[in-house]
Amino acid sequence: MKLITRDPFQDISQFFDNSPFLTWQNGTADVDIYEEGNNIMAKINIPGFDKEQIKVDVDDNALHLLAKKEEQKEEKKKRYYHREISSGGIERWIPLPSKVAEDKIDAHYENGVLQLTMPKAGDNRERKLIAIK
Repeated sequence: MKLITRDPFQDISQFFDNSPFLTWQNGTADVDIYEEGNNIMAKINIPGFDKEQIKVDVDDNALHLLAKKEEQKEEKKKRYYHREISSGGIERWIPLPSKVAEDKIDAHYENGVLQLTMPKAGDNRERKLIAIK
């Protein structure tokens, strides 16, 4: 008798890959946050979205990114063999290293890359280490 080995984690992985309930976060948004002069800079890779589908705001010292595609109606005439392009979106909360002047944020989106220039708020102070005696 031949034993058939089965990987139970493969079934779980296939469930999450093919689940129609988990289409919301079907993309990724790679983020770099860095300081340049008196600005906090953010570079966010979110290809596949039009700039009208992207919303960005700063709340409670965190950058909130929401990119959402409307659901596309499936045409009955097409018979898909493989389908990865779908509706859904990306939502990220990214903590910022310091407070920023929210009314002076500059944003540019080109070729799937969102670049934000966020001037630091005037009331920021450098952290000072306290000497322990």
